Formats: sequence, C-alpha cells, structure tokens
Amino acid sequence: MTKDRNSLSLKILALVLSTVFILSSIGCSGRSEPRNKAVAFEGSPSSSSVKPAMIMRVSSAYIKEIPTIAGPATPLSGFTLCAVGDINTGSRPTTYVKKYGYPEKNLRDLLGTTDLTFGNLECALSLRGSPVPGKRFTFRGSPQDASALKNMGFDILSIANNHSKDYGTIAFFDTLSSLDQAQVVRAGGGKNSQEAYKAAIITANGTKIAFLAFSGILPGGFTATSRSSGVASLRNTKAVLLAIKEAREKADIVVVSLHWGKELSTRPSTEQIKLAHQFIDAGADTILGHHPHVVQGIEIYKGKIIAYSLGNFMFSPGNAKGRQSVLLSLKMQNGKLISARVYPVYINGIKPTLLVGKKGQAWLTEIAKRSDMFKTLFQIRGSTDYASLGPPS
Repeated sequence: MTKDRNSLSLKILALVLSTVFILSSIGCSGRSEPRNKAVAFEGSPSSSSVKPAMIMRVSSAYIKEIPTIAGPATPLSGFTLCAVGDINTGSRPTTYVKKYGYPEKNLRDLLGTTDLTFGNLECALSLRGSPVPGKRFTFRGSPQDASALKNMGFDILSIANNHSKDYGTIAFFDTLSSLDQAQVVRAGGGKNSQEAYKAAIITANGTKIAFLAFSGILPGGFTATSRSSGVASLRNTKAVLLAIKEAREKADIVVVSLHWGKELSTRPSTEQIKLAHQFIDAGADTILGHHPHVVQGIEIYKGKIIAYSLGNFMFSPGNAKGRQSVLLSLKMQNGKLISARVYPVYINGIKPTLLVGKKGQAWLTEIAKRSDMFKTLFQIRGSTDYASLGPPS
C-alpha cells in the first residue's frame, strides 16, 4: 500500500513538473510568443537610436530579467507631399471654377501622382451668408467646389486666412461641413479655438503627418476663441509653439502653414524669418507660406524647407506677377527630407498650368534669385522642367 502511494506521488510530481515546463515555454500570458521579443519604446518610430529592452522570461525554477538589445525600428515608407498656394474657387456672381474650369491636364496628372496634396483655401464655400461689411475683397465659392478639389487630388486644405469668414459665420460653417463631406481634411479653423489649433493628422504609407495652420492676417471676428468659431491666430506665438510641440509628440512629420507677410512683396521680413526658424526649432519639419500672392524665396534651414510664400495657384490675380506660381514637391522618409523640387506654374484665368521649356527655366531662374538671400542651391537642368533644391553650399 505504501509502495502504491509512493508511486502515485511520483506520478503527480512528474505531472506538476511537466506542467511547469510547458508554462515556461509559452510565457506568463498563456499565449505562444517568440522569445526575446523586443519591447516597443514610445517616441518617434523613425528614431535610429534604440535603448536596450528588458524582457521577462519564465523558468521552471525562477523568474529572471534577461537584457536584450532591440533591433532598429522598422523604417518608415517614404511619401511625397505637393504644396501649392492660394485657391479661390469663387467670386461674385459666378464661381471661377464654373467660368474657367479646372487646372490644365499636365498639372492634374502631376497632382495625381503624389501621396498628399496641400493648398490654402482662400474663400468660403457656401450659398448662404452676406459679405462682411467694409471688406474690400470678399470671396465665396460653391459647396460643390469641395468635391471638385478632392477630385483634382487635394487631400488637405488650410482655412487659416483672411477670407474664410468673408460671408459670416453661417458660410464658415458651410465651408467646414462641405470639406468634411467631400473628405478633404482641413486645418487652422473650427467651431472654437480648441478645434482651430488642433493638428490634423494624416497617415501616408505608414507615416503620420500633422498639419497645422495659422493666420497673421486677421480681420475683425475672424479669430477663433473658446466660445466662437474662426481661425487659429499666428499672433499668439505661445499658442503656436504649444500646438507644434503637441503635434510633434503625435506625428512623425509636422507641417505648418502660415498666412502672413506683405502683399506683392517678393521678400519675407526679418520678423518672418525669425519666426520660421523659431517654429522649426520647436519641432516643425516644413513651413508653407501664403498671402503675398507672389512667390518668395525658399530656404533650407537645418535640413527643413521654409517656403515663405507659394503665391497663387487657383486664383484670378489682379496683376501679371500674381500669375506666376509654383508647385513644391517634397519627398520625405524616416522623418527626413530626401528631395525637394520646384515646378514652374503659370495661371491662365484661374487655370494653373505647368510651364515648360525656356519660359519655365526663366521663371525657375527668377525664383532662384529670390532665394539667394538664403543661399539655397537651385539645380536647373535643361532636360527637366523643374528645379532641384539643395542646402546652402
């Protein structure tokens, strides 16, 4: 009898040891997972410096911490961002789009090949509202123009400018809803300041891109507050810096649109340059400027692009200078700028078209001259219809 009991005890002991061994093989959670799995760290996925991870492994006899070196983070796929200037689809009494049509085919084809396309929507999209009293220029397009812009290839638009509320609050809300319904992402405006200052985040090829937009040109009643709709103000530098910092924590790339500067000036002011550098230092990766209605110089600061003014794009300007425009194409990967190209554009009516040949090269040469103050390297080859940008030599 004692022998049988000893035999039974040995069998139970063997069963317990076997169970412990099986549990040690599959881990504490009971799910089969690979051993030595690296622990993910918070922060930018593009970071090349990864700290050692500590992995908990279960042994049949004890629990032990085993240091393991985690491999490099998975590289982010590259993406291309196309950025253009001011877009005004409407005016009284007939919208420009209905009168002149859409951009020329060669430009639509280019917009269709990019991952993301950005522009500044310089009008309301509504059939309601009244012009703001005392304002010299007021612009209003049709709500249907939102879908038209989406079909052209636009993914995100800034509404932080001095024309988004030209027809009052009701038309401004129509603009927001029209863009939302057309699935065009908007930045820089909203029903209150919290929404206006919040970054719009889009994921392209695995990369999170945050878009922020601010206006320094602010007619009365245009600025968003905690209780009223409107646009994000560039004048509140502290709030801008905070928004950039928060976006930096949530995204791999931060793009900032700024509506600023002096109309028809081909040079940014000293204060603009100072602000742009401050925003880059705070975490912005790209700065896209609007409002002067002419193209200004392009700077590469600490490896980041600053386009002080992209001029007009779909806009019927009141002068010949305003018809000369650009399309900026940026290739980014792993949080870094890989390449930058400037395409020369000319506006016929409201229809932008790519310039080719000698006319295109002449306009690119002029843009290069406007960028001389930043010592930006422009490479213009006779066999191409664009200029490649490089850092100061």
